[in-house]
Amino acid sequence: MNNIKYLYLAYKNLSFKDFTKHIYNSLRARYLVYFRPKYTINQLSNRKGQCTLNGCCCKSTTWFCEHFKNDKCSIYKNQPFFCRIFPIDEKSIKLSNVKNNCGYYWKK
Repeated sequence: MNNIKYLYLAYKNLSFKDFTKHIYNSLRARYLVYFRPKYTINQLSNRKGQCTLNGCCCKSTTWFCEHFKNDKCSIYKNQPFFCRIFPIDEKSIKLSNVKNNCGYYWKK
């Protein structure tokens, strides 16, 4: 029941466009992990850089996370799987609008 409260509070102020973008990005990540594992592994192994720990991904992708407090992840060292692998690829960054804040990148 707690998660429903967080979802409601998080999404009630979003535009329909932002809401659908968030849902699409979330579903896309799960699709890639479960149905395109080779692509996912390849993208993650080619990912360069590191997390900037500035919370930009959490702010842009998981507005409803109960562990995101005071602009920080309160469980960073024990993050859930999909948090740890974000961003999977450049499209993940583009969809979540964190391009200039995320420390990860891919060489072309």
